[in-house]
Amino acid sequence: LKPWFLGSLITLVITGTYLSGETVVNQVMQRLDFVVFDFRYRVANPVKGSVRHPIVIVDVDEKSLKDEGRWPWSRAKMRDVLAEIYDAGAVMVGMDIVFAEAEANPVDVILSEKDNLLEKGMLPEEAERVLRSLRSRYAWDEQFGASLGDDTVLGYFFYRQGGAESGELPEPLHDVSQREQLTITSMQGYSGNIQLLQKEALSAGYLTVLPDADGVVRRAPLVLQYEGGLYSSLSLEVVRQFIFSEQVTLKTGMQHEAEVAEGVRFDRYFAPTDAVGQAIIPYVGGRGSFPYVSATDVLQGNVDAGLLEGAIVLVGTSAWGLGDLKATPLSPQYPGVEVHANLINGLLNSQGGARAFPHRPDLSRYITALIMLMTGVFLVVVLTRVSPAGLIVVSALVLVGVVGFNVYLWAVYWLDFPLAPHLSLTIMLTVYFFSDSMLRENFQRLQIKKMFGQYVPAEHVERMISSDEKFSFDGESKTMTVMFCDIRDFTAMSEGLSAVDLKIVLNQFFTPIT
Repeated sequence: LKPWFLGSLITLVITGTYLSGETVVNQVMQRLDFVVFDFRYRVANPVKGSVRHPIVIVDVDEKSLKDEGRWPWSRAKMRDVLAEIYDAGAVMVGMDIVFAEAEANPVDVILSEKDNLLEKGMLPEEAERVLRSLRSRYAWDEQFGASLGDDTVLGYFFYRQGGAESGELPEPLHDVSQREQLTITSMQGYSGNIQLLQKEALSAGYLTVLPDADGVVRRAPLVLQYEGGLYSSLSLEVVRQFIFSEQVTLKTGMQHEAEVAEGVRFDRYFAPTDAVGQAIIPYVGGRGSFPYVSATDVLQGNVDAGLLEGAIVLVGTSAWGLGDLKATPLSPQYPGVEVHANLINGLLNSQGGARAFPHRPDLSRYITALIMLMTGVFLVVVLTRVSPAGLIVVSALVLVGVVGFNVYLWAVYWLDFPLAPHLSLTIMLTVYFFSDSMLRENFQRLQIKKMFGQYVPAEHVERMISSDEKFSFDGESKTMTVMFCDIRDFTAMSEGLSAVDLKIVLNQFFTPIT
């Protein structure tokens, strides 16, 4: 088969595999694309120079656990943390913590054992009245609920598996039960806050993030479906409440008879998403890009004056044992609470249609496939006409051009086009044409040796092999000088000698005569 035909076939197969979706080869491409995405984010972060809004993280860190005791803290302590935050001038608080279980009132615990204690004489009868009068003093859940006020957004979790429903959910943004073709990710279970706290809070948003197949958090769902309702993430809910937005609109479009998400709009803010409602997280930098304050410092009043004034505060955890560290493109150990901080910052920067989120266009798959075909055709045409050395040079230039253009679109226009399919195609074609060129050259050498080795001196054969000319037994017309000579009585002499002796005589003659 001709090299150009096989090269074209390789181009079509790789492009078709990329378009086909879930195949083993496609999964390998996707994993390679994850690596490329992370590397590109680190070397050319388009979000790095974005405006950073006053977002502060109150962190339950190792120092807090050492000073205040093990986690979870009592609701009384959480009440005090929240009170100190608001006293310092914070305008809104988002809780990256779920209060899924009620905290027992110690008075109720004692009274539940009243009969036992009375029988054993360990509790005087008049003590019951005193205890009941103290009950409200130790009702930590009620006190914490009262401290939430009108500016606290709680967090909760959604799960892909069912059977884990607990606590209370907030009201959904929209009823989407009739939109059967909607492609927003649907969840099956949840873990919410206790009813008392959910009722007292301003609102709630889910904390769920969905890592990619390699466990790295590159995208986050701004909206999720659950039992016909559309719910917002903590970051979206905090910003929505912060700007007093009454409604969130899900922008969708129709593709292949499915209603796919294109973005989330509220007032003058818009965040582009993929088909299932996920946005690329606009990381402004590595861990610590937003100010951190230790929770114990908040409790003890050791916070810099003005740091929390007018700020959106997120209360979360970064301590190792509390399990809220995520792998991200910029850091293998990144606090989950700072993921939400980056999303909030990006949403606030999206006002008036401003570019705030890196985005993969809806038609990126087809645009990528088209560019792959064009690249493949170019390589097939050029690589079949150049030497092995030229082949390497051309392929290297194509790789540099493809990578450079991809990084340019990312760094300047914040467009996330997959790069792994282009790299795979270019490398495969380079390997094929280089191998084919080397095999054909080696085959040509063998053919020349086979054709001329028995007639021409070995040194001349090597010169023929190293030459770019093509050699064959076809006749040629050339101007030449030829010497003819004859050996007198050669026939009679040859008849009288053996073959070995005749060879010796001829060699003795031809050497000096030539």
